[in-house]
Amino acid sequence: MYFSADDKYSDGFGFDRELFTSDGTEAGTYRVKDINVGPAASIPASLTAIGNVIVFQANDGVNGIELWRTDGTEAGTELLMDLNPAGSGVPMNLTRVGNAVYFIGDNGVDGAELWKTDGTAPGTLQVANINPTGESTPLGFTEFDGGVAFTADDGQHGIELWWSDGTEPNTRMVKDIVAGEGISSPQDLTAAGDELYFVAIEPGNPELGTNLTALWKTDGTEEALRNLQAPGEYWGYTITELTLVDDTLFFIAPPAWTTWA
Repeated sequence: MYFSADDKYSDGFGFDRELFTSDGTEAGTYRVKDINVGPAASIPASLTAIGNVIVFQANDGVNGIELWRTDGTEAGTELLMDLNPAGSGVPMNLTRVGNAVYFIGDNGVDGAELWKTDGTAPGTLQVANINPTGESTPLGFTEFDGGVAFTADDGQHGIELWWSDGTEPNTRMVKDIVAGEGISSPQDLTAAGDELYFVAIEPGNPELGTNLTALWKTDGTEEALRNLQAPGEYWGYTITELTLVDDTLFFIAPPAWTTWA
């Protein structure tokens, strides 16, 4: 196993968090590499396995917070890519999906956008600049339909449901649930067979003057995306913890709290 830890002895002050490994024995538990050499900490985070390497976020004190990889050896622990040569690329939310790890990255020009890596430098790239006028900040990466489902803001439709097969031409918004700049803010994306379930906001009843949360599903197409609740029935903002057990989806929700014609 690989993890981030501070051995408390290397700098004398108890702050030198670096990359460690363990095979479950005391002798086999040790620091892999002092990435940020000296008393400073590299603070490895988002450790994610892909192939025979681990990719993660770390700060070597020179390049800022960037994308690193390790094969478990000191010599094989190295900067994978300096996403932002002028600052920090800050790769976050690293998530393994199929043969790639998807993450948020910032090249210093496009802001926080969709990236992926296969653990090699040639296989590390920005998938798409979803929001050309700002940052799309993709979140909730979930393996689905041969690709990855996630949420993003393209600068025109607010935070909505997106899908990508890892290529720019096939990175698309599934549906603008709340039309225009309003946001549906999908959450708890959960794949179940050929369908994706999630919680999202839809336009509220004019009498209440608010937006309300509903349980949704889709097979990845706009045509099949639909609200699973009865017309006029909503469960507030407390639908949470979507969890698939065998072929049954469980979640937490209060009783339907309001209905109207």
